[in-house]
Amino acid sequence: MNTLSLLLLLSTTTTGVLAGSFYEMAMINVTLYPQRDFKPHYIYTNLFPTIIDSGCKPISNDRRTVSYTVNGGCCEFYSGSRCATFLFAATDRKHEELGPRHRNLIGSLRCGRGGCEKLTTS
Repeated sequence: MNTLSLLLLLSTTTTGVLAGSFYEMAMINVTLYPQRDFKPHYIYTNLFPTIIDSGCKPISNDRRTVSYTVNGGCCEFYSGSRCATFLFAATDRKHEELGPRHRNLIGSLRCGRGGCEKLTTS
């Protein structure tokens, strides 16, 4: 298997074989919902490796988030599409109904790199 094939394989799965050893990449799963109690269907969901900074990710259905879940690590949430105005951070947490200070304001997010403290200081 050449390097390009290996990279394509690794980019489509969180589990793989490298140099004959088995490994599993830790991932952060973040999901945003338009109504309380994680209903009806999500408006955004994504997986990010915990070992790197995901960079700023704009939310196409911004300003509609009422509840969210973050599993496997930390994500920071921002108003606007460029991660400029910090709202809050969540590590392995879910909130069935955001309070009025954060409800319907999430426009972008950033996850990974082992913890939110590292994200805010970089």
